[in-house]
Amino acid sequence: MEEMNRTQFHFADTFGKFAMISLDFIIISKKHQTSTNFKCCGTDDAAGTCWGFLIAEKQIADNGVNMKT
Repeated sequence: MEEMNRTQFHFADTFGKFAMISLDFIIISKKHQTSTNFKCCGTDDAAGTCWGFLIAEKQIADNGVNMKT
C-alpha cells in the first residue's frame, strides 16, 4: 500500500510517555512532541516547512507545555 508511506501512528499512555512510529522512523518520549501536518523524520528540515508546526513550537516555548497550549 503506497498510502502507508505517508502514515504516522501516535501512541501515548496516562503517564505522559509516547511514541511516533512510521515506516522509516520511531521517536520515543522526548521532552514534548509537536505533531502537525508535516512528515516527522527526525530532522528540523521537515518541521521548518510547516507553518503550523512553527506556530505551535513558539506557543510552547513562550507558555510551556500545559493543557492550555
